[in-house]
Amino acid sequence: MSGETSTKKILILTANPKDTSKLRLDEEVRAIRQRLRQAKERDTFVVASEWAVRTGDLQQALFDFEPQIVHFCGHGVGEEGLAFENETGQAKLVSATALAGLFKLFKGRGLINLNHFPSVGTFHGTSLQKELHLIKSVFLRVRWNVSY
Repeated sequence: MSGETSTKKILILTANPKDTSKLRLDEEVRAIRQRLRQAKERDTFVVASEWAVRTGDLQQALFDFEPQIVHFCGHGVGEEGLAFENETGQAKLVSATALAGLFKLFKGRGLINLNHFPSVGTFHGTSLQKELHLIKSVFLRVRWNVSY
């Protein structure tokens, strides 16, 4: 190889609390990994997955793995935020303000991809986009209900 390639770390966070509708997160993660294996520059990606993510796990995973790309798979609940899990597996909502505060610690990381099923209302990501508007190097992409 003549040039040095930069490794991009992708952190996939999944949460499907017991008190929410069942999602096929394993299929979504499998599809992501399969697409990356088929990519021309597949050797430049390192992927880590965290399952049944609790709010404390979120921060720890970001600090430990230091990803350039964060992909969330789970439920969004209106303007209240995203549903992570508490200690008993029940939904624990994390607001756009709290998420933005956490992601601001990782300025320059790149992409935050929220792929979620809108459980109640719709979490459009607009609140999070507003919160992150000062972080010029973060791109936020929101997708809804990808079926597998």
